[in-house]
Amino acid sequence: MFSSEGMFTQRCSKFVLLMLVLALGYLVSDKFVSNRIPLVVFAASSLTDVLPLLEEKFEENRPDIDVRLVFSGSQILRYQIEQGAQAHLFISAHPDHVDNLIQAGLASQPKVIARNKLVLAVSQKCLDTLPYTLVDDSIFKVLSGAKKIVVGDESVPLGIYTNAMLGKLEKKYGKSFVQQVESSVVSRESNSRLVLSKILLGEADAAIVYQSDILDRDVWSIPIPDDLQLPVYYSMVVGSEKLNDNTQAFYDFLKSPLAGGTFMIHGLLNPKTDE
Repeated sequence: MFSSEGMFTQRCSKFVLLMLVLALGYLVSDKFVSNRIPLVVFAASSLTDVLPLLEEKFEENRPDIDVRLVFSGSQILRYQIEQGAQAHLFISAHPDHVDNLIQAGLASQPKVIARNKLVLAVSQKCLDTLPYTLVDDSIFKVLSGAKKIVVGDESVPLGIYTNAMLGKLEKKYGKSFVQQVESSVVSRESNSRLVLSKILLGEADAAIVYQSDILDRDVWSIPIPDDLQLPVYYSMVVGSEKLNDNTQAFYDFLKSPLAGGTFMIHGLLNPKTDE
C-alpha cells in the first residue's frame, strides 16, 4: 500500500509532468506560428463574406503564409495607409482610393479582380404598404413610397455610386423626384453592411446596397436597371513595400479562375475580359 505522503508525491510528479508537456506544446505551437510569414490585406467591408473563404483556400496550399485580413470602409483604409499603416495588398470598392495611393507613391500594380452592382433592399413592411405589383418602374414606385431610406455616406464608395445613380434618376424622372428621395433619407452609413443592417433591424423601408450584400439574407431586393448603374469595380493594389514572392502569390491567386468562381458564388461578378 502507498502511504498518503507517497500518493501526494506521485500526484505532484504527474502534475509537474503535465505542466511540462503543456508548456512544451505551447512553445512548439508558438514556434510554428511565428515561422508563418504574415501577409496583411486591407479590404473593403463589402468583401467580408468572401475573402475569408479565399484566405482559407490559399493557405491550404501555402501553410507557410499567414494572411491577415483587415476590413473597413475603403476610404478609412486608404487614410490609414496614408498615415503609415503597412499593408501588403489593398482592395478598394472604388478606383479613386487606389488612384490616390498610386499618385502618392504608396501603391502600385492596380488590377480589377471583381465587379458588383447596386440593388434596392426593401423591408416587408414597405412592400405591404405599397398598392402595386413590382413590375415596370418598380424602383420609382418603391422610392416614391418609402418613408425611411438609408444610403451610404457621400465619402464612401457606396455613397458615391448611389449619388451617381440618383443623378441618372433625375434625368429620367425629374429633379423633384430626386429631391423627394433625398428628403426621405434618414441615415447615411460609413459602409454597405451598416446600410443593410438598417433594413434587417426594421429601421428603414428601403436601402441602396451592393448585390453581394443581400446574398443569403432574409430581405427583399429589387434589381436596379443597368441604365441607372455605374460600374462597381474592386481594384487591388500592392502596398508600398517591395513586392516579394509571398505577396505576389496571393496577388496572383486573387486573379485566378478559382478566386473568380468564389467571387461569383458570393454575388460578385467577374471583371470584364478586357480589364
